[in-house]
Amino acid sequence: MARAEETCPRRWGRGRLVAVAVAAVVVALLLPISGHGDFYLSTFNTSLILTDHPNFYHALADEPTGVLPTGLSGGPYGPLFYYPNAAWLGLLDALDLVNVGGWQHTTLDTVLRDVPVTFLLKLPYLAVYVLVALVMLRLFDDRRGETAALLWLVNPAVILYALLMGQNDAWAFLAAVFALLLGKHALERTNAGKQRETFLLALAAAAALAAGAATKLTPILLVPPFALVLGRSLRQKAAIAVAGGATFALLVLPFLWTSFFWDYGLFGTQTGKAERGDIALFAALYALLVAFLFVQRRRPAGQAFPMLVYSFLAVHALIYFFPDWNPQRSILMVGALALAVPQRRVFLLPYLAATAYALALTLEHGNELGSALFAPLTERALNFPPLEHAVPREPLTTILFWLGGLSWVAALAWLWLQRMRPAAYAPSPFLAPALLLSLGGYLAAVFTVGGEVAVETFPEGSTPQVVNAGDIFAFSFFSSRDDVRAISFSVLRGDALAKMAVVDGDGTVLASSERFSVEPGLNRIETGHIEGAKGRLFHVTLIPEEPLEIEMRQAPAEMAVASAALNGEALEGTAGFSVHVRTPRSALLSDAASRLGDEWKSVAASLIVCLGAVGLLAAPGLALLPARARMRSP
Repeated sequence: MARAEETCPRRWGRGRLVAVAVAAVVVALLLPISGHGDFYLSTFNTSLILTDHPNFYHALADEPTGVLPTGLSGGPYGPLFYYPNAAWLGLLDALDLVNVGGWQHTTLDTVLRDVPVTFLLKLPYLAVYVLVALVMLRLFDDRRGETAALLWLVNPAVILYALLMGQNDAWAFLAAVFALLLGKHALERTNAGKQRETFLLALAAAAALAAGAATKLTPILLVPPFALVLGRSLRQKAAIAVAGGATFALLVLPFLWTSFFWDYGLFGTQTGKAERGDIALFAALYALLVAFLFVQRRRPAGQAFPMLVYSFLAVHALIYFFPDWNPQRSILMVGALALAVPQRRVFLLPYLAATAYALALTLEHGNELGSALFAPLTERALNFPPLEHAVPREPLTTILFWLGGLSWVAALAWLWLQRMRPAAYAPSPFLAPALLLSLGGYLAAVFTVGGEVAVETFPEGSTPQVVNAGDIFAFSFFSSRDDVRAISFSVLRGDALAKMAVVDGDGTVLASSERFSVEPGLNRIETGHIEGAKGRLFHVTLIPEEPLEIEMRQAPAEMAVASAALNGEALEGTAGFSVHVRTPRSALLSDAASRLGDEWKSVAASLIVCLGAVGLLAAPGLALLPARARMRSP
């Protein structure tokens, strides 16, 4: 009976399949109606390969969005992210499903932030999300593969960042976990005495890691550990490591002669935000890890695959402590821990802590999920405030970070002390529903926390502007947001009464005072609730009774939406001002309901595609899920 069961196609348990199906429905409903600015910017920049120059980084250097007003690059990833996307865009354009030529100079145009277009652009991201689960299924011969795939598919951080926001970290993780699968097959061939096949598969694993690094750099850190475990001799180990490095070099070689690639691309300032001291500490810890694995390279053959998995987990645990951690990187951490939980119960705590930490960390990023995530549903800018206005971010994120980090290190130590013997563990059947409910709760919190958000202030400062008593200082701007509530400007020095007025482009006085009190710091001018403020001109005038020094900001040349003047003479830049806005929930719900009514076909197509993906995961007999009895893991 046991032998007959081994030859039967492995099937998902009913509870797990239901959880995956629910996750598919959640993804299907949110996939076409969600998009983040990073996703749209990357898509627009990718289209330059088709419309500007085949060398992406050369094309990006000619595009104003190549360097953002913050000084960061608009194209910080490797070529193997942009070129597959360009091929997908070219196919959609050839089928007349999108018009790539019409995107030129329209980075923020609604043609990109469209429900059916967003759905089409997200399909490669959906494919990566499903492929990671398929590879996880194949990694283990028992229910551990199903558990790992389930923990990946239902994780709220993975769904938020990989699919809803459209971040590309899952692309790099797919390459890493696929390399792990190739490593497993290499070790199986070793046990079967097929040394040549072993070496070729090990080289393929190193090449997969190099491809992931040419998407985002982190998989390159796995090349030396994989070489140490998979190589049968020091010569083979060196050859595998060199093959990984050489493949990566070949993939980026065509772009090494482009200055933009070095200044702002994969090797540029975007990836070098961390302090040198932090990088040095990380490098030292990584070197210690590689040295430890080198000392342990002569382990028995039966422990080779557990050693490979341990190396995979250890490197990702180290990445967890990498400087300047961002919420998107949680995809790497959660994916690695999803593989760890089915092997040891102790990994469940860091899995949950890393997930919670990733969600909490978005509070620091100004509630990006609320401000941009559901942009395809409405043309108005969503002005939801950071959740930290209602939920204090500190010490929550600090506690979650160290809880996750220390528990992960402790779990790795426990795994090592247990000699890495495989021991399948199935989490509670309530875990998957709880994770999906946490996603719903998080999204609900995004839209229910009230308050204002300040926008419009430009990042780069300039010389303070002295305004003497009786001088007429003014600044003007076009609002990019609806529902303006107030305007504030920054004073560096001075304490005086002033005559103040706020007038719109039609000459309507929106706020005025003969004796407005000005103090150092932010000075708030209440305008009342101004609806439909997007695109309207605001003109603020100030005549102080005592000298003031007003903070000035440098308005980017390509964003000439603001200006300042003194006694009628134009000044360089504009006042250091902010516009305080808040979008009524009723307006959002009205827009969303109207748009969804018009775009029901896109939502229906999303449901069909995502449920089809569940069928792919559950179907036996596929190339990635053979029905034959598999060899046991070494």
